Amino acid sequence: MSPLKELQDTNYEDLPNLEPNFIDYRVNSASFRKPEKIGHFSSDLYKKNRTREMRFDESNLSYLDLPQSLDYLQLDLTEGYDRFKHINWANPSIDKLDEMLKWILKNRHLLESGNQAKPLDFDFITQRGVFTRIMCTPIVSDEWHIGFSKFKGTIYICPFFNDHDENESNFERLNMASYGGYRFEHYITKSKHQDTRMYDNNFSPTLHEYSALLKSKIHSMANRNGYHSLLYVAEIDCLEDKEQDSTRMENFVEIKTTSKINSHIQDENFHRYKSCKWWAQSKLVAIDRIICGYKENNLTTVTSIETLYVDDIARRAFRIWDYRDCWNFLDHFLTYVQNLLKNENDPSKVFLFSKERNSSTITCKKVLYSGNLLIIPDWYVNAFKCKEKRIKCEMNTIIIITVEHINILHPEQCGSCS
Repeated sequence: MSPLKELQDTNYEDLPNLEPNFIDYRVNSASFRKPEKIGHFSSDLYKKNRTREMRFDESNLSYLDLPQSLDYLQLDLTEGYDRFKHINWANPSIDKLDEMLKWILKNRHLLESGNQAKPLDFDFITQRGVFTRIMCTPIVSDEWHIGFSKFKGTIYICPFFNDHDENESNFERLNMASYGGYRFEHYITKSKHQDTRMYDNNFSPTLHEYSALLKSKIHSMANRNGYHSLLYVAEIDCLEDKEQDSTRMENFVEIKTTSKINSHIQDENFHRYKSCKWWAQSKLVAIDRIICGYKENNLTTVTSIETLYVDDIARRAFRIWDYRDCWNFLDHFLTYVQNLLKNENDPSKVFLFSKERNSSTITCKKVLYSGNLLIIPDWYVNAFKCKEKRIKCEMNTIIIITVEHINILHPEQCGSCS
């Protein structure tokens, strides 16, 4: 989904820009409560047509299966690429929050607050990647586009992406790098139900993802309520060991690749452009280890593998970034959005925040007709409306029984609920 192309045909209202100093996020200090895993689902991602299929189970859960030696490796990240280079590996699938919203509806009884005005007991619902982008904004000069919509007291957040055009000069490099990341994960993991590693001959453009639902809180110095309650989904790479408990996030590991670090300058570049994102992604899901493959030979071959500890990454990067800035910026930014949408409750309205690469200015537009930028689909909104009608009907049933002593009209007979 390209927000810039979509906006060309959309009515919107420009809101004031947020300049670098729009908040003094270095004042005070927010803290993050260790997240708790409350659910999961599996998805098959078909890269050929960018579609997905989901199941409410752990069928795509995989676990780490490293080679015996972690040095002197020759894991070819381009293996099979010629067969699949017609596939756009660099672009994300088009699913927005749909899978997460389906999980919410199926498990609503676990999440409800008992308050009809705010039935879900969360301030923000989104994907982990959204929080990662916001947290790293003071450190990394990446481009991002993030939409916010409010429904029944909860703000839903969705990332939008500018698709990589196959005519771009650097498309082949981006596409091969994205393919290589999937290829490396394929080399060192296997299904929980497999006895042998997933080698070359069964690699396909259908990716099998496992996602966790997590809840947490940011204890806020900016928000008058004292905290932001969060529910988010994260695609998780693998369990460290086949026999470990999948309900405990510390039993999972992240899988990453980067160029071999052979100098002080390379180490500094790693921390300036990558390590903050790696740290934030892992901290948001309470994972404390990253399995890192180091690439050589024009970044086409992993020659060694190392386990990195997430807290060590933040300590090593202290001259370039401070993890406290990340939590503080996220806290202040979410507070700003919460205040901006204080009187909003229309799920069809989208507030689009954008930051361009190498710019520190954040623009904001209120999209008046959301079109394909719509975050909260009608089927999700209608599911809540239907439940409200049923509750009203059930209340009416009680009144009929206890007060008027006339024939009972059960909720399933009520036309407004059908």
